Amino acid sequence: MSDVSKKRIAIIGAGASGLPSIRHALLYDLEPVCFELTNDIGGLWRYKSENRNCKGVDRKFNLSSIYIQ
Repeated sequence: MSDVSKKRIAIIGAGASGLPSIRHALLYDLEPVCFELTNDIGGLWRYKSENRNCKGVDRKFNLSSIYIQ
């Protein structure tokens, strides 16, 4: 398939769902365009409790102390 005829699809977020979605889009010869709110990929994998700049739904996270560094 040529680059001209590739279908572009929107991927919202570069986290646990967005990253595999990008991969599968590429496997099916689609052109993914990812929209990420932050400056980094990883989504909640990279969550820091002091980050309050997110304009989204209020969330509460209960993390075990063994994972907090």
